[in-house]
Amino acid sequence: MIKPEEAPELSFPAECFDVWDWNGIDVTKESLWRDGQQHKDTVQARAARHFIDAGYDVVFDDDAAGEAADLICFKIDEETIHFSLVHCKFSENIGGARLQDAVEVCSQAVRSGRWLWKFKDLCRHIAKREQRLRSVIRPTRFLHGGSHEMNNILRASRFKEIQGQIIIVQPGISRENHSERQATILAAAHSFLTDTVGVPLDVVCAE
Repeated sequence: MIKPEEAPELSFPAECFDVWDWNGIDVTKESLWRDGQQHKDTVQARAARHFIDAGYDVVFDDDAAGEAADLICFKIDEETIHFSLVHCKFSENIGGARLQDAVEVCSQAVRSGRWLWKFKDLCRHIAKREQRLRSVIRPTRFLHGGSHEMNNILRASRFKEIQGQIIIVQPGISRENHSERQATILAAAHSFLTDTVGVPLDVVCAE
């Protein structure tokens, strides 16, 4: 009912960009699994390797209809359970200024914000997906860790602080050469997440 005299200027923080090396990755391919086969040169495969190498206790592939995120990753330290909702998206090529490279994945990131305050529901979601999505070709959705580690994480959540983050992995966005329209979309998603669930939007991208 009250209009602001000046519309707020949205900006995306430079420190929320994280540049990765995309050598050996076909950025036009998104999913780790497709047509019953595993593809290790995809954007999602690159992201999964990153979190496994970073020492995460669980890396779960939730990539399917009804997903919370493409990857859900958990790491426990002495005082905190860290979890990451990771949204991966392919691109026509590395870097550039295509608006669509930002729009869809930012929309997915915003929608996933509701999980940040529903940790136990997220753990139950993973358990149900592990049962429902398994097949002869793909007997588990865990890329690292498994149900045992998830049970340990759920028990630890009773007395440890829980910190969640939302990450988009999009090699089609360039930290140095992204367009003004891309920046606007990123800033809007970042602002929404910080205002509603209290976490920034982190963007993995190209140089």
